[in-house]
Order: sequence, then structure tokens, then C-alpha cells
Amino acid sequence: MGQLSTTTRGRARRPETLLKTQRTLRLTLALGVALTVAPAKRESSRKALAKAGSMNHMQSYQMQVLLRPGDVAIDVGANLGCYTVALAEAVGPRGHVIAFEPFRWLHQLVVANVAINGLQNVWPVNAALGQAEERILLYPPQLRFFSSPGGVRIKGQQEEVQAKHQHEAFQLYDLMAQEPESVRVVRLDDLLLDGERAQSWALPLVKDVRLIKIDVEGMEVAVVQGALGLISHFRPIIWAENNAYFDSGGKDTAFLQALASVGYQCARADSAPGDVICTDAGGQGHQIP
Repeated sequence: MGQLSTTTRGRARRPETLLKTQRTLRLTLALGVALTVAPAKRESSRKALAKAGSMNHMQSYQMQVLLRPGDVAIDVGANLGCYTVALAEAVGPRGHVIAFEPFRWLHQLVVANVAINGLQNVWPVNAALGQAEERILLYPPQLRFFSSPGGVRIKGQQEEVQAKHQHEAFQLYDLMAQEPESVRVVRLDDLLLDGERAQSWALPLVKDVRLIKIDVEGMEVAVVQGALGLISHFRPIIWAENNAYFDSGGKDTAFLQALASVGYQCARADSAPGDVICTDAGGQGHQIP
């Protein structure tokens, strides 16, 4: 699984220990959520979302199993709000879900789905998470006709557009947009570990974080690097898409090493082939039940 090694809390770790075989989670929770707003032109796509609340309901249910009433969950890359709504149902009225979606129209769809489901425990944030605060000009997602905006990128978007055939790029991005979209990138540590900053963003003051879900199309290392303080303090479970590792045959371990640097180890999620579930390697903090 690659030739890299890393060090965690003063002890060397072999690269193959960065990813362990994950035991299967018991699916004991199947909540009925109603995602009803989506930019889907195909009726089948809309019905699938409305019925299951997600395009991968097994993955959604497994995330819900990790949560308890009153927990705090962070949804990084909320997209349409499929997982935002599911996580909010799992943590209940006493819990909190903070959902980050950088693209304006997708953020509006997250807000719409939260409102339609009557959820008062969700704080949608129109921003991306990264390693440093900045503004980036990007193509907005293609929502004129394409039914699934899940693959749009922030990191390397221009390079992706240039590398793809025009019709493929047009399916993902609105290349005919009147003007580029200005996307704000912030650090999670700056928002949630700084009480005054959190209040200025109208965010709740959190005393713990149990789960961070990350689906950011290749930006997951930057998200973690901007949240190392929060991760070290609260020791949450981290569920992240990490296609770079699996697509490279285990050679790209940047994400795994970023978490290993603060004492985490990761295992493959059985319900999503490109995802990993990461917890404190020493059994501290929040663990899989």
C-alpha cells in the first residue's frame, strides 16, 4: 500500500497500518427522510432521492448508526443536503449539524431541503473548508440540465475543465455562466474553535464533535489540515471520500498521513468503495460502536 512511512505520537508506523480492514457496521437504524428538492431533470433520479433520502442509502444509514441524540456532526461538501438531512434526523432536536456547501445554488438547495424537512438543528454555511482562508473564482455547477452535481470540484477545477472533452466538462460545469462564481474558503479551526468567529458566522458554540463527513472531490487533505486543532481536541470519527488513495493503488497516502500525524488510523468503508472511516488509533475519543 505504497512506500511511505509516517510517525504518530513519536512512534514509527508502517505504511500498511494506515489503512486497516474495516469490520462491517451493523445497520440498526433506518430513518425515513424526505429529500424533495433536487435539480434533477430525470424523474427517476428525483424519486430515488425522495424515497431513500440518498443515492447510497446504505452509506447514509451507516453514518446515522455512528450518531446519537444530542451529538454534533459536520457535513463538509453537503451538495444537495442528502446526508445533511439524514445526520440531522439522527442527532435529533438536541443535536447540531453544521453543513458546508461552497456553491451558491447548491447551498440554496441544502437550505430548501432542511426547511422542507422541518429541521431546526442544521446550520448551512455557504463556504468551502480548506487549509487557508481565500477567495477563488470558479465555474458554477451545471444545473441547467444535468441531474447530479456531485462531482464538481474546487481544487484543480480549471485543470479538470481543460483536460476533459468539452461536452464532458459542460455536463459538470456551467461553462456558459455570465460570470464566475466567487467561492469563499475558510478553516474549520477558525470557525469552531474561536467563539467570537463562530458567533459572527451565526454558528452554535460546540462543546464536542462526534462525526465529520468529508466529500470534497480531492480537497480532503486541505480540509483536514485546516481542522487539525479541532480534530486533536474533540477526536471525532471522520468519514471521508479518499479516491486518491484507491485510484492510485494505495500509493497516494497524503490524506491517511495527515490524519496519522494526529494519531488516527483509517479503514475502508464497506458501503462506499472510495471512502474511509478514521478514528483515534489509541482508542481514545469517539469510536465506532
